[in-house]
Amino acid sequence: MPAKQVREVLQWMQSVHKDVCSRFESLGTHVENERVRLLLDYIEGKEKLLAQSLKQYEEDAPDSVLATWVQFYPDEVQDRRRLLEDLEDDSTLDGVVEHCQQVDRALIKACQTIAEESDCDQVSGLFTSLARLEENMDHLYSKALLDI
Repeated sequence: MPAKQVREVLQWMQSVHKDVCSRFESLGTHVENERVRLLLDYIEGKEKLLAQSLKQYEEDAPDSVLATWVQFYPDEVQDRRRLLEDLEDDSTLDGVVEHCQQVDRALIKACQTIAEESDCDQVSGLFTSLARLEENMDHLYSKALLDI
């Protein structure tokens, strides 16, 4: 559990979303199942939006907040991220959904933990807001699944 500056955590979270996006973009070029392809396209768009939102948070946050040190909990997210590498081109819809949701849940948990343990109200508020953003996108994602 290393200590990182808030800026580094935000950049790391952006990289997670970009990596997930790239993985699903790559899977989408090889998938023949139309439902799975639609889901991959949706996930790709969601991940791009989250990466852009995190970039905006980084740009809008005061330097004093970005320079604040926090305990960082990347392990579960890293483990879930590695699972994405195991997805095959012929992955089932359920498999794709489960892997994506595991990464989302791990990111939400990491944000919540940082928010709860931070002594700085601004940092706590930032990570609480990020957890809500991730949760809201996860809810939208769940609703979209019903349409696919």
